[in-house]
Amino acid sequence: MPRIERARIDALAQQVGLALVGCASADAFLEARDVALERLRQGLMGTLPWYHEERILRGTDPQVILPGARCIIAVAVSYWTPAEPAPRPLTGRVARYAWGQDYHKALKERLRALMRLLEREVGPFRWKVYVDDGPLLEREVARRAGMGWFGKNTNILTPIGSWVFLGEVITDLVIPPSPPLKKTCGRCSACLPACPTGALIAPYVLDSRRCIAYLTI
Repeated sequence: MPRIERARIDALAQQVGLALVGCASADAFLEARDVALERLRQGLMGTLPWYHEERILRGTDPQVILPGARCIIAVAVSYWTPAEPAPRPLTGRVARYAWGQDYHKALKERLRALMRLLEREVGPFRWKVYVDDGPLLEREVARRAGMGWFGKNTNILTPIGSWVFLGEVITDLVIPPSPPLKKTCGRCSACLPACPTGALIAPYVLDSRRCIAYLTI
């Protein structure tokens, strides 16, 4: 199988505007699978028709998605901007991540550009891109890839913040995995009482039915 060093991945990623990159093994996410299935059984995922047990089982085993997978390249790009648009009468607020072009398309373009650069370096290999539109558990991939840690608000907290888009490429490339971050929220739990709808019912546990974002899915 083609092999490439981590440092070269980082250098090529910078060329296509990917700020944060990590590499994770393509082993099954067994612990995350158990947690996701339990949340589903508890009803905390609501009644989304597309979020079911089969999706969880598929999304926690990269070998099902891409047989022969050896590595998952994970990336994060910040969408934070401090500038608020000028308020207008009878105008609702729009989340920052939706201010620009569709991030699914934009981030996929960058990931595909990265894959083309890699193919020039090592020759052809197999790969599959995901950006928040497939069964893959993105936050768990980011955690395994050493890009961040789970906050008590269930977000991935990265060195460039938590206002990030996540993307992944499952591939049969052989790439040394990134070391995990050894950080936690410690004693801080400020996010729990700050949630306006009480969706954070316990540290690391979100009741999706109470979350404002659930209304937009």
